Amino acid sequence: MSTLPRQHDQSSEVSGRPRKNIFEDPAIVEAGKNDPFIRFVSANWRLLLVTLVAIGFGIVAYSQFSKVAQQKSADSTRILRQVHEAYQEVLDQRAKLAAAEAGQRVAADDKARAEAAESAKKSAEAAKQQEDRLLSMLSDLEATPSFSAIAGLYRGLVAAGRADYAAVQAALAANSWETVGKPGSPERAAAELASLGLAKALSDSSEHLSEAKSALKQLAERGEFAAARAVDAFVSLATSQEDKDQAKSLIQAVQGRMPAQQKILSEASERLAFGLRGRSTLRA
Repeated sequence: MSTLPRQHDQSSEVSGRPRKNIFEDPAIVEAGKNDPFIRFVSANWRLLLVTLVAIGFGIVAYSQFSKVAQQKSADSTRILRQVHEAYQEVLDQRAKLAAAEAGQRVAADDKARAEAAESAKKSAEAAKQQEDRLLSMLSDLEATPSFSAIAGLYRGLVAAGRADYAAVQAALAANSWETVGKPGSPERAAAELASLGLAKALSDSSEHLSEAKSALKQLAERGEFAAARAVDAFVSLATSQEDKDQAKSLIQAVQGRMPAQQKILSEASERLAFGLRGRSTLRA
């Protein structure tokens, strides 16, 4: 007679029995009498299991958080690059417009003047289109709190191209580069360089010269990315003895913090020593 049905019944009986706690096994109980670790695990295995599961979930959550943070950083870098490229296109179109207007002024005859005027008109239209495109991008950026200050700074740069110094000053005052991003971040770098550009634009206006010097001094003292260039620009504006003393102190301070910027600082120091004013040799 086959024993298979009997085996099946025995299997069913075994599977129907309640499963015993492994820590109630007599062998483990006996071993635990002389082993404090086994006694602790036997008494707290449920708590330990919950703790291990929680740690596992924590590791998974941290991994996901890291991935999200890395993605946000990559998105930030991409957005900043697009904005800067759009601003560079605005500068290129303004340069073409300036060249066309210069050609119009030096035209030898009516025909040449008409051609130059047409070229200047097209350049002005192209520059306006680029500015509108950039301003549209900045409007989108302003909807994100972490980018609103950068958007404001770039709006100031657009205003600088129109010689709207009141708007430039307002942008510089309302959007502190020190509140943008974290130290060393792409956002902070963009904010510092934009602020440098605004300060240098303000220096073209005698009415706003003190604000320009103040902004450059702040960048030189506390900036990471634009400190050396800010010193260079400040030296170009140093006319009084007080300004020159401040410029000398700034040069020494930044040399101590940023020895890699020695070339820029040495040139600024030479101009200061020989009383050479002129414009800064580096552009924002």
